[in-house]
Amino acid sequence: MGIDLIPIISNCIYARDSVFSGSGRERADCLMGFFGDSEIKSIFDVSGGDLGNEVLPYLDYDVIKNSQATFWGYSDLTTIINAIYAKTGLVTYSGPHYSSFGMKYGLDYTLDYFKKLNINDDIYFICGTDNL
Repeated sequence: MGIDLIPIISNCIYARDSVFSGSGRERADCLMGFFGDSEIKSIFDVSGGDLGNEVLPYLDYDVIKNSQATFWGYSDLTTIINAIYAKTGLVTYSGPHYSSFGMKYGLDYTLDYFKKLNINDDIYFICGTDNL
């Protein structure tokens, strides 16, 4: 059983507002476009989420709650991940960025658990140690 990752790149990725990919509203509009597209199953940020708090006022949590897409990110994206969970109760993932799938080291581990989390409903505990 295999999965295909077919990237759909945001129109916002090349926008510039100072050093960021567009204003908070532009970035939120791009994100909401993904959540509103029933064909999209997972949303990954390309890299860090500096100033993710600028996006929060423009998110439509009703659309997000009714979306079938999972949201993945880490680092500064914790702001958006926590807001989505707080406002909708949906599970989000502190996990790979889009760029993580191009990493030379650790890719097998990342892909293995990504597939497990996205292909079946089993529960997995992932941690950095055997000593819980």
